[in-house]
Amino acid sequence: MELIVITGMSGAGKSHALKKLEDMGNYCVDNFPLALMSAFVDMAAEKSVERAAMCIDCRDSSSIGGLWDAICTLRDKGLDARLLFLDARDDVLVRRYSETRRAHPMAGDGPVTEGIKRERELLAPLVERADHFIDTSDFKPAQLGAVIDSITHSGGEHTGVIVQSFGFKRGIPQESDMMFDVRFIPNPFWIENLRPLSGLDKPVYQYVMGFDEVIEFVSDISGLIVRILPCYAREGKHRVTISIGCTGGRHRSVCVAAALAEMLKKEGISVTLTHRDIENDLQRR
Repeated sequence: MELIVITGMSGAGKSHALKKLEDMGNYCVDNFPLALMSAFVDMAAEKSVERAAMCIDCRDSSSIGGLWDAICTLRDKGLDARLLFLDARDDVLVRRYSETRRAHPMAGDGPVTEGIKRERELLAPLVERADHFIDTSDFKPAQLGAVIDSITHSGGEHTGVIVQSFGFKRGIPQESDMMFDVRFIPNPFWIENLRPLSGLDKPVYQYVMGFDEVIEFVSDISGLIVRILPCYAREGKHRVTISIGCTGGRHRSVCVAAALAEMLKKEGISVTLTHRDIENDLQRR
């Protein structure tokens, strides 16, 4: 049986992730007591459940410190158990709680910021141990769903790749395993008829990929990934995130990310392509 255990910061999207897994056919339970994990796995095995997911978070604060040991115990029994950690920047978490007007589970009568601080301290040991780490700060629900989909289809001995474009002016993706800066490419933003378009539009793509050095650059990255992906798999890493950045995340990085994803697919690699900042406005800060 495959079991995905979701944890992470309150407000980071754990419920959205669990709902996506449920839609994909996983047997899912939310806010599950860690003490009952072993019993749940036994029950699922009796019912011949092949894929399951559960969310365990700070609401089970008295026992969450033992979550990693519990996962290791299941692995020792031959279960494919993986830990998925969802996070977001503090300012994003504060904004999300402000919009929903919900109380933070660890804030008590204090401010949301105090609850976030306490929760980070409690969950810190799990961040580095997680099999999958997703920073949802700049994600829309559909983007999170695409990444969740890629994670669930990357199990076993194979390691898949997430290729994402982003804009440096909106921050570096914290979940990146490798990052490449494509601001050396002439910027279509300064070409009047290309400015309102994006890297998904053919004229922009043809412009960006029309430079020989760009083709060589993408080919070199593809070759590097193909060579080292088996090394990641050997270390038990199921998913590698490759981030391609330009200034705004709308033109150059989108083109290069798309070209890289296509090259990797031709090598037989499972690839999920996302564009973090493509829908943001064109106004420069």
